[in-house]
Amino acid sequence: SARDVARILAEAEHSLASLRQEFPAWMASELSELESVLQHYKTGAEDGPHLLFRKVHDMRGHAATLGFPLAGRAADNLCKLLDALQRVPDSAIETHLHTIRIIIREKISIQDHPVALEMVISLEDLGQKLIQKALDASQAAKGSKPPSVEE
Repeated sequence: SARDVARILAEAEHSLASLRQEFPAWMASELSELESVLQHYKTGAEDGPHLLFRKVHDMRGHAATLGFPLAGRAADNLCKLLDALQRVPDSAIETHLHTIRIIIREKISIQDHPVALEMVISLEDLGQKLIQKALDASQAAKGSKPPSVEE
């Protein structure tokens, strides 16, 4: 019945509100795991790129669910880079993780935080430039002119 649905939703919202207090600790734990995977990746291990992508992908989903949408957006951008490029510069990976660390450390849970939002937008711009650079290099290697942005 509608009354049962309303009661169940109210109970779920109450439970979620109680759990929200634990979200920063959960995100810190997720970040710690991500940093361990990054260290493994840096060793050049064969499974490093796959494990890093999976952990960043998990972080993307968990961050949004646990109330850190900008950390999720930064992780999403890193996922896109890891998926699009054969090799993402370590500095780009570190910059994304540094941004995520700051957002979690400062407990920034709003989507329009002026500083954090600017940091994430800058990461997205960096990601677009890295992908475009890789596309241009690929086109140049094939001996053809890369398409212009206007095309």
